[in-house]
Amino acid sequence: MKSYFTQILGIIFAVCASFTWPLLSTIAKQIYIITNISVFDMIYFRCLFPLLLTVPFAIVTKVSIFDIPREVSFDVWIRNILWGICVCLNFFSMKVMPLTKYTVILSTAPIMTSMLGYFTINERLSVFDFISCISSFVGVILIVTNPDKDKSNPIIANDPWWSFLLPSISAFFTSTGDIFQRKFSSKVNPAVVQIWMYIVTMVFSFVISLGVHSMGDVNLPSFTLAGIGYLLLLSVVGMLGLMFYMLSLKYEKAGRVAAVNYLQILVIMLIDTFYFKIKLTLRDIVGASLILVCNSTITFLKAMKVIS
Repeated sequence: MKSYFTQILGIIFAVCASFTWPLLSTIAKQIYIITNISVFDMIYFRCLFPLLLTVPFAIVTKVSIFDIPREVSFDVWIRNILWGICVCLNFFSMKVMPLTKYTVILSTAPIMTSMLGYFTINERLSVFDFISCISSFVGVILIVTNPDKDKSNPIIANDPWWSFLLPSISAFFTSTGDIFQRKFSSKVNPAVVQIWMYIVTMVFSFVISLGVHSMGDVNLPSFTLAGIGYLLLLSVVGMLGLMFYMLSLKYEKAGRVAAVNYLQILVIMLIDTFYFKIKLTLRDIVGASLILVCNSTITFLKAMKVIS
């Protein structure tokens, strides 16, 4: 009975995470609309608030941020740098492209992780893994090359043709980072990794932001009370999303959590349609459905050990 209850609890947390991440993207998009904040300023504030809460937690629990074994220190730093690059690419994506397009492309990261694991650390792939890879590739192509977009919507009209490269590169770097993380996940406290990821990303974004401002290309951000409120909300939602995700992994198997996380595609499509007034075409729906249905079904069946 207890095991069944914990599984239900894990699924609930996974569903909460699936709603939280699209909300994070929506808030970021709204901040770009109502303020003149640059991408790197946004990233800096996004990481500052969670860091201010994470460091005291580490101090209270007596976790040393320097407690990284020498044999995995290279892997940890590569993982942190890749995460920082992914954050920058993700926030650029949220600014220049529709959220559905961004989310669909980024959802291919787990598939890339499986493929990279096969070629780099000899992880076994089944025929179902290849089906996931092909369905994701076809779904992304259908959405990215869609000629029937509603150009009357400014979000669509201002979407440059090369924007798909941003989440694609981010998905690749995310997958590469996951491969590195598998090498040290059992040897380093997750709180230590998280703190250093925030620090590295903040330093990276702060230095680039200073360079951009010094060239005069971007004005210093001018915030209204609403803009400041959205920034704080962005940080809080980001922390909640990470908390829900970690709790879901604590109470449920990673495979089932991954299957539930594909709900993000459905949630973000509804947000784009009803909040940002973007008309989705049949091609968008078919492409997203191909990724959502195929990958979530295969991931869930593998987690249930129906297939291998």
